[in-house]
Amino acid sequence: MADVGFFWPMQDATLERCYGKKEKIADCDWSYLSGLKTLKAPYESLPRLVDLLTYLAEPGVEDIWLLLDIKVGESDCHWRDEPTHKVE
Repeated sequence: MADVGFFWPMQDATLERCYGKKEKIADCDWSYLSGLKTLKAPYESLPRLVDLLTYLAEPGVEDIWLLLDIKVGESDCHWRDEPTHKVE
């Protein structure tokens, strides 16, 4: 999550592997991220999660599946106000 309220479907902490930039995604805003293109063809932009979900809701893409593997560690929790509590 870089800009507050936006999530990106990307597993890397930095932009280096896909975009050739050393910045951490969490340190970038959408105005910067939206202008990037992947290093290899087809030279795609980084979608926001909401854009990906909107695309998947369109007719004709029912055969595309999405698996979200969300991992939140202590260092990734700066956006949460309260710690996670175990539900019993």
